[in-house]
Amino acid sequence: MSSICYKNLRSSHNPVRILCYLFLQFIKELTSHSILKIENGNDAVMTIKEAALEVMKRHDRPMTSREVYDAIINAGLYEFHSTAAPHIVQIQIRRYCEGLNLQDASPNKCFALVGNDRYVPLTKCASSSIDDDLLELIRRNDLGDQHP
Repeated sequence: MSSICYKNLRSSHNPVRILCYLFLQFIKELTSHSILKIENGNDAVMTIKEAALEVMKRHDRPMTSREVYDAIINAGLYEFHSTAAPHIVQIQIRRYCEGLNLQDASPNKCFALVGNDRYVPLTKCASSSIDDDLLELIRRNDLGDQHP
């Protein structure tokens, strides 16, 4: 399925492209959540983005993505199941970073880049969803702003 999706993602205004995009976003959403135990014993879902926001607010200073990753691990806010976890944190921060024009960027910005490699949380950070990302993809297609 994913090879079909990658092939069709390149063609513009293709219904298969939108379905593939939704499929890939669904997989992203599934892989970016972790179950945490909270004080009252209930389970809560926290994304990498939410964990990054939490540690940045606690430290109250610009942080590199590696510092954010280390702080997430030290605080026990997210359980990573990948050897590339520091890189995954960097990708997620940049995806929600203001001023970066990335193909898979979220329309909802939560971070700002300070200098070359440090990030700070924005005071306003809306929740992102697959629907928001799909609307952004459609907007880009309508405006002819699609990346190759």
